[in-house]
Amino acid sequence: MGEQADYIIDSYLSNPDYELIKAYRRKRNMAKNTTAYLVGPVLYANIFEKNKITKGDYCPEGGLFQISIGLDDNDSEMVEGWNHLYKGKGKKHFTKKDKNGNPRPLPEGFVDDVLYYTFKRDAVVLNKEGEEIEEWGGAPEVVGADGTEWDGGFVGNGSICTLKLNVFEGKNGEGKPFTKVRLDGVRVEKHVPYEPAGEETEEGEVINKSGGLPF
Repeated sequence: MGEQADYIIDSYLSNPDYELIKAYRRKRNMAKNTTAYLVGPVLYANIFEKNKITKGDYCPEGGLFQISIGLDDNDSEMVEGWNHLYKGKGKKHFTKKDKNGNPRPLPEGFVDDVLYYTFKRDAVVLNKEGEEIEEWGGAPEVVGADGTEWDGGFVGNGSICTLKLNVFEGKNGEGKPFTKVRLDGVRVEKHVPYEPAGEETEEGEVINKSGGLPF
């Protein structure tokens, strides 16, 4: 870990949530549904109704919400242990060449010595009968550092957030184990305003069901 990332992580070691993270790491045999918390710098916080993702090859009907978070070595190991499909993305990924062969610029707020992982939540989730499961879909709940409903607009790159994740372990029809992770909530610890280049800042609409997450 480099100095910048160490500072980010160390600044939250006294946070009560960090004790929950450490307790999760020690829990080797997870129940079917487990709540996990991750703290770090974020990128591309499409977590509001007004900026949810609605296009793309893998975008489900109704759209999806997602956010990328930078993690240290310990949290990276834990996340990649959930599912082999989780692979951290670093500087090489974010500077891949564009269609003209030019390296893409790093996004504002990028931290060089962490790996980024993306967590998602579908806007609409249906059961086998085609009925909507409201508690599994819709925008994740978003609160401020004090636990109250977030009203600070879109979350910009480089903001420090705590993510609340639902980790589900089960078995498929062949009896093979699998793990699914769902983004349930976001707490904004340190806010960096979102300001698109060449445009005025647009305030995001917040969908918050509980008025405060039980972090």
